Amino acid sequence: MRFACLLLASALICLVAAASGRPAGAFEIRSYITGEKLYKVCASDRDSCYTYIYGVLDTVMLDDDANKQCTFDPEGVAGDKAVNAVTSYLKEHQDRWDWSAAALVQNTVRSKFPCKKKKE
Repeated sequence: MRFACLLLASALICLVAAASGRPAGAFEIRSYITGEKLYKVCASDRDSCYTYIYGVLDTVMLDDDANKQCTFDPEGVAGDKAVNAVTSYLKEHQDRWDWSAAALVQNTVRSKFPCKKKKE
């Protein structure tokens, strides 16, 4: 459980850094958790994997609501969908394992589950 809390806290830190005006493709942001570490966690501890990924997504939705925008379709990521999409992406893109795990989660979900319409 401590590891899950650490993962969630680092996701929040990464997203705050990502929201500081850097372009969406800037994966060089500081982070505690890299894509490689997230992939290893997901391979060995599914509960911590879920906690991290859905913690990132909750934070993205919080930011979206505050900025009246939509990064991804929340209904599309229910159940195993987001976790499976992220772990698949990480497995296929080992060349990006040194990138921020939070940015990889956000961008994977954004591309796999785009918004149906922008918030008004």
